[in-house]
Amino acid sequence: MKKFVLMLCLLTFMVPTLTSAHTGLKSSSPADGDIVKEELKEITLQFETKVENLSTMKVVKDDGEEIELDSVKIKEKSMSGMLPRSLENGSYKIQWKIIGTDGHPIDGEIPFNVQVEQKEKVDSPVENETETDSDKQKDEEKGLTKENTKKDEGLSPIFFIIIGFVIGTIVFFFRIKKMKS
Repeated sequence: MKKFVLMLCLLTFMVPTLTSAHTGLKSSSPADGDIVKEELKEITLQFETKVENLSTMKVVKDDGEEIELDSVKIKEKSMSGMLPRSLENGSYKIQWKIIGTDGHPIDGEIPFNVQVEQKEKVDSPVENETETDSDKQKDEEKGLTKENTKKDEGLSPIFFIIIGFVIGTIVFFFRIKKMKS
C-alpha cells in the first residue's frame, strides 16, 4: 500500500512537469494588437520549440467571416500562411492550434487591426478576372490546389507514447502490489 501511495505522489508531481513543458508563442507578424498600415500578404508565427506538421492557423474577421489562407507552411519553430488577397480595413484575429514536440495541443488568438489607406483603382473587373484565372491555371499546372496544401488533422504520435507510458507505469505498480498481497 505504501508503494501505491508513493507511486500516486510521483505521478502527481510528474504530470505538472509534463504539462508545464508546453510550447509557447515567441512572436508573430502581425503582433498582438498591431495596427497594420500596409498590404499584408503573409502571416508568420514563431514558437519557442519545434512545431509538429498537424498544426493549423486561420484568420477570422470581427464579423466571424473566415479568411481562408492559400497555404500554411511549417518549418521547425515557425508557421506561416499566405493570404489570398489584401485584407479590408477592420479587426481580425489569427487563430492558431499547434502540437508541440512534447505532444500537447495548444491554441491561441492574436488580435490585430488593418487600417490601410485606400487608393483609387482604375483596373477593370475583366482584367482582374483574367489574372485570377491565369493564376489558378498556373497553380493547377504546379499541382497546387487548396486540397493539396491542407494537412490531415490528428494527434501526434508523441501524445500516444506519453499516454502509453503513464498507463504502463500504473499497470506495473498494480501488478507489483498484487504480487506482494
